[in-house]
Amino acid sequence: MSIFPLPLNAIEHYMLADDSADYPRLFRFVIRLRTPLDESRLRQAVEAAVERHPLLRAVVEYEEGEPRSWRECPEPVCVIRTTKSICEAGRAVEEVVEPIDLKRQPALRLRIDRAAEGDVLTLEFHHAAVDGLAGIQFVREVLVLYASARNVASEKLPELDESRLASRDGLGLTGWRRPLRWIYGSAGWLGAIEYLWHRPVPLGDVPELPTSSGRESGFISQTLSDAETQWLRSAAKKDRATINDRLIRDVFLAMQEYVELHAPEWSRRLKRIMVPVNLRVKGDDALPAANVVAMVNIDRRPHRWANPTRMLRVLHWEMAAVKRLRLGVIFVLILGTLHRRFGLQRFLSNERCQATCVVSNLGAVLPEFSNDLVSAVEFYPPIRPLTAVAFGAATCGERLTLSLHYDAAAMSKDEATELLRSVCELLKERHSGLVSLRDLAGNF
Repeated sequence: MSIFPLPLNAIEHYMLADDSADYPRLFRFVIRLRTPLDESRLRQAVEAAVERHPLLRAVVEYEEGEPRSWRECPEPVCVIRTTKSICEAGRAVEEVVEPIDLKRQPALRLRIDRAAEGDVLTLEFHHAAVDGLAGIQFVREVLVLYASARNVASEKLPELDESRLASRDGLGLTGWRRPLRWIYGSAGWLGAIEYLWHRPVPLGDVPELPTSSGRESGFISQTLSDAETQWLRSAAKKDRATINDRLIRDVFLAMQEYVELHAPEWSRRLKRIMVPVNLRVKGDDALPAANVVAMVNIDRRPHRWANPTRMLRVLHWEMAAVKRLRLGVIFVLILGTLHRRFGLQRFLSNERCQATCVVSNLGAVLPEFSNDLVSAVEFYPPIRPLTAVAFGAATCGERLTLSLHYDAAAMSKDEATELLRSVCELLKERHSGLVSLRDLAGNF
């Protein structure tokens, strides 16, 4: 029995409302492999994995110009492009990202770049269908199926329950927890007022929109060594924090140095990091790939990070509270209310900076493939107008890769390289003294 049509939920409406030709709401995985790919075998693996995830073979049905529900695409075709372009790790690449039109095509696109040191597999997902954790769930299944000689590895893949997609927006607030919706919703308006009251500044130049020839996105990554990643893990534990806490803190510090160097008139203004948070609950292991995510905003003014050690402690307390109290639920409930009463489009103005940057950390990924098949995983979250920078982090094996998706209309390759390099250097520092971009600038 088909689960379609499947009504869109609040976060899916949000992702569609914020989608545009210049800033497509897509995120990207770049899987760096140690060996060449067999394209025919990969295609079979992808098609088998897509069969397990209905939202990756679905399109959005519109009524009176408004998106309403998911329906199964009559002939879902998995397009895999193959190129011979040079795709070197650590080198900034700028390109026009083509949007995915969910009216006509499913939310997945793949590309193989042939390289001497090992092929590179790039997967792009529309964020209205799935989130980053669901995306890496799908990538793992593709690799499991690809590694199977018979392309059938059901014994190695978890059983999924398609019927759970109908309650994917339950947020864990069912049964006796249902009254919490009212509590979260009431508290959420206080957060919404603060969100609207604060005015974060963007990073980089303000690009002109819309563009006629297509806006270029930039992609660059840096991978820490095994020893550096292990040191970072130990240092975070010693500080009674997490790697994610340190990453958020060090992105703030690097952004401030960047602004002081490139836009000093904004140096004293508020900076905001938008952090995606996972809203999956017990039992969602059987949920096919979906969008079960929310966003929380962390605002800071420069005078509040004079002491990096104290800043880390406060950030750890904030992020721990977000997880323990599931504060991301507030974001989704507010989105739902705004969508039903007013529509989301009016709240997504391209003339206002929603966040200075995005930081999304997937944690450990693809551990079973880190030795023989995958050398690194790069994760690039989407950007939007005036949010010119998005950091994605993923740890494959014992190596953390930090990736930067940037707006090429807002900053140059050199500036993006400078920013990414400074965050990585800060991650490796004990913060007895801060690394300055001014000191690092001569190294680029």
